[in-house]
Amino acid sequence: MNQQGTAFLMLLLPIIKIGITIWAVYRAKELNRSRWGWGIFTFFLTLPAFIILLCLGKKKDNSSKKIDSSPISKKIANKIPFISLEVFKQHLINKNWVLLRNSEGHRQVYIFQKDQTLLISQAGEVDKGRWEEVGDNSILIEVDNKSTLYKPTHKTEHLLILKVDGKEEYLHFVDEKLYEEGCKTTDKINELISSTNNSNEIKEDDITGLIGTIIFSIVAMTIGILIAVGLSSR
Repeated sequence: MNQQGTAFLMLLLPIIKIGITIWAVYRAKELNRSRWGWGIFTFFLTLPAFIILLCLGKKKDNSSKKIDSSPISKKIANKIPFISLEVFKQHLINKNWVLLRNSEGHRQVYIFQKDQTLLISQAGEVDKGRWEEVGDNSILIEVDNKSTLYKPTHKTEHLLILKVDGKEEYLHFVDEKLYEEGCKTTDKINELISSTNNSNEIKEDDITGLIGTIIFSIVAMTIGILIAVGLSSR
C-alpha cells in the first residue's frame, strides 16, 4: 500500500464510520432500542481500524522525510549497519579497499596493515602512510605528513565508510572484488544498497496490504453484525 493509498483510506474510513453510526442510530430508533448505546458501540467498533491506519500513515511519512532530507553520502550511511571500532578493525586489516569517488577515474587502493602501516596504490605507484587508533572510536590516518581524524561509522561485507570528525565529509571504500564487478562510484553503491532495500520494501508492502485487508474486514464485519442484529430484531 503506497502513501496515496493510505491517505485515501484515512479519508474514506471516517466517512464510513459516520455513515455506519448514523445508520445504527436510525435502526435503534426503529427497534425502540437505546440510540446512544448503539451509536457509541458502532463508533468504537471500527476505532481500532482507524488507529492502525493512522499509525501506518505516520510511519510512512517519517521514513520518506528522513530519506529525502539526506545528502547522498548520508543516504548510503543511513542504509547500512553502524559498527564499533573493534568490529571495524577486524574487517579493515590486510584487505584491499578501493576509495570511491563521484565519478570513475584512477583506482586508488588502500591497504591497512597490522603494523599500522597504510599502503596506497595508484596506477602501480605505492605511497606509504600510517593509521592508528585514537580513543574508543576514532582512527587517525596520516598521508603526506597530513593527519586526519576519522570515525568508522558503517560497514557491510564489501563496503565501509569513514566520517571526518566534526564534519559531514566521508570516505567511501568498497571491497576490490565488488569494485571489479562494476561498483566504481558512490552512485553505483547507492543503487546497489537501494535495490537491496527495495526488496525489503516489497515485503513491507505485503504486510501493509494485509493490514489494509484487516481494516476493511473489520468494517465489513461491523456492517454485517449490525445488519444481522437488525434483521433478527424484526
